[in-house]
Amino acid sequence: AEVPIDNLSFGTEEQIWFLFRLALGRLLSHEEKQLVVLDDPLANTDVSRLHRALQILEDAANQLQIIVVTCDIDKYNWLSNANYITMER
Repeated sequence: AEVPIDNLSFGTEEQIWFLFRLALGRLLSHEEKQLVVLDDPLANTDVSRLHRALQILEDAANQLQIIVVTCDIDKYNWLSNANYITMER
């Protein structure tokens, strides 16, 4: 059954767009890793779904070159193969 995106919570809508961008990056990748830049893609994701979303992000990083810009670095600490760059004001 179809569910209009307007009927979903903001966090669920955010997760759909997150997955869409990763899928689009994979679709556009042929022989090279496509660059995907995500601006705080999981800012409104609840804790119960965050772990799975980060697993998906880590799996996608095998096929994509991913840059995540965030003000909440702690959310991404468990990623095992991530490189972090901290920017100070």
